[in-house]
Formats: sequence, structure tokens, C-alpha cells
Amino acid sequence: MLRIAAAARTRLPVFAHRRILNARPLSTTNTTIITATTSTIPTTTDTPITDTIMQIGDLKAAGLCNWTPPGMIEALLENVHVSMGLPWWLTIASTTLCIRLLLSPINIYTIKSAARLRLIHPEAQRLMTESQHAHLAGDEIKRLQCAKELQDLYQGHKVSPLSPFMLPLVTGPVFISFFLALRDIAAVAPASFQTGGLLWFKDLGATDPYFGLPILAATSFLLITEKGMETGTPVSGVAKNVFRGLAVLMVPFTASFPAALPLYWFTNSLFSLAMTLVMKNARVKKMLDIPNVPAAVEQAKAPSSFMDGVRAGMAISEQDDKLVMKKTVDEEKETRTNKKKKMVGRK
Repeated sequence: MLRIAAAARTRLPVFAHRRILNARPLSTTNTTIITATTSTIPTTTDTPITDTIMQIGDLKAAGLCNWTPPGMIEALLENVHVSMGLPWWLTIASTTLCIRLLLSPINIYTIKSAARLRLIHPEAQRLMTESQHAHLAGDEIKRLQCAKELQDLYQGHKVSPLSPFMLPLVTGPVFISFFLALRDIAAVAPASFQTGGLLWFKDLGATDPYFGLPILAATSFLLITEKGMETGTPVSGVAKNVFRGLAVLMVPFTASFPAALPLYWFTNSLFSLAMTLVMKNARVKKMLDIPNVPAAVEQAKAPSSFMDGVRAGMAISEQDDKLVMKKTVDEEKETRTNKKKKMVGRK
């Protein structure tokens, strides 16, 4: 009766309870088999999400990869990393080199323009000085003539005074966009980014513990300064000392950045250094029609030191002051002469 009542309360048939009551306890062997089987079944909570393989769209889901220049760089890096299966350090280096190769025609044009400007600099400087003196002397015809000759000089050599600024205007935004993109990726810190480094800098989202990458980036920048800028314009005097100081300050400045940033900086500087050295080769210059600048013209192109530049500027200013004073004296004499003529006419 107790069995029937229990069956009624649970709404189960009587034979089901008979089976439960008559069931024998599990043996030790069966218990061991069940335990071993259940222990081998993986659970999703045991595997962290950070161990999953990165897919295209993960950075976008994290709020990156938009239509801004840094966002487009982030999307490019993600596609290269996922589609080609490259580690992140090689993704950054290869993408940097490919972008710089695409921009190399601008490098060549800038170097060629800088060489032509150095060749015509003495003549251009003479025309500008004569034009300035003619303006101060009130000789408008002479000033216009000098301006026309200066324009013909630039057009004849197919160059513009603003040509050397083209490379910084193009590569500057690219450098900043790449810098911001890597900073944002390091902030998100994908799992593959944390293990995508090389040698001593395994985690590209963390700072370099041994300062190796900041030192390499600073050294490459210093070599560029010593060998000459990639624009083809040699650095001398106080400007070279300023760049040397910047190279030293670059180490503590980049030491606080994630390792991906000085890695990019180092790769970018290596390309600039290689471009500078290659463009100094005589065969390459001849092939690319880059004119050779004689040493005499190179030395006369700019003051050898900061104080020489100051002295030259003071000398030009002194000449201009003399011309202004002469013009003022002549105008006063002319005014007095006119007054005398008027007085004589009245008499």
C-alpha cells in the first residue's frame, strides 16, 4: 500500500517504482567508468576566449576598423594577419615596408627636386636679392624682371621651391595613422597580439622590458641624421645637433609605449636609411636622372654653422637698411627740390 500511495503521489506507474526499489546499487567498476567518462568531456568554461584564433571582424567588433585613416590601417593589418597567417611582428613589418614601397615614387621625386634646387640655389639667391633691393629702391620694372627670371629658372629645371615639402606632407599623416592604429590594437590586446612578438618582445601590447626596440629605433634615426635625410637634403650645423638630441630623447620617450610602436618606428627608419644610402649611389642617380651637386655648390648652398647664418642674415639686413636710408634721403632731397621750384615759380 505504501508503494502504491507513493506511486500515486508522483504519478508514476507501480512497475516503475518496483524497478527503482529493486534496482541494485552500482558496482565500483561502473562508478569508475562513469567518472572517467564524464571527466574527459570538455567544458566551454575551461577554455578562455582569449585562446581562440583571431578572425576578420574581431577588431571591428571591439570598436576599431572604422573609416578614419587609423581605422583603415587597423583593417589592413587585421586582414594581412588573418589571411596570410603571419605573426603580428611580421604583419607590422611587412605592411610598413609595402606602404613605404608604394610611396617610394614620392621619395624619388623629392630627392630629385632637392638636388635640382641645390644646383640653382646660387642663381635663385642672386635674383631674389636683386628683386628685394629693387623693391626697396622703388624700381618696379627691375623687380618684375627679376621675378620673371626667377620663375623661368624654376620652370626650366622643372622644380618648385615647395617640392621638398611633398614627402613630409604625405608620409607624415601615414606615420601618425599607423601609430594611432597600433596604439588602439595594443589597447584592445587580442590574444594573438600578446604572443605575436619575437625574441625578447613576445607581448607587443606591453612595453619592451629591455629597451631594445627603443634603442634600435633611436639608433636608426641617428644614422639617418648622419647620412643625410631621405629628402636628399644634407643636415649640417645646428640642425644636425638638434636631431642628434632628438635621437637621444627618443629612447625614454618610446620606452613607455607598447612594443608594437617602436617596432614600427624601427622598421620605418630602416627603410628611410636604406632609401638614403641607395639614392647616393652613382648608378642609381644616373638611372633615375638625379643630378649630381658639385661640392662647391653644396658648401655654398647653406651656411656652414648657425652663427654663419646669423652673420649672413645681419649683413643682408644691414644692406637693406642702407638702401632704405638712401631711399629716404633721396625722397627728402626731391621734396625740398620741388618746394624750391614751387617757390621760384610763385616769385
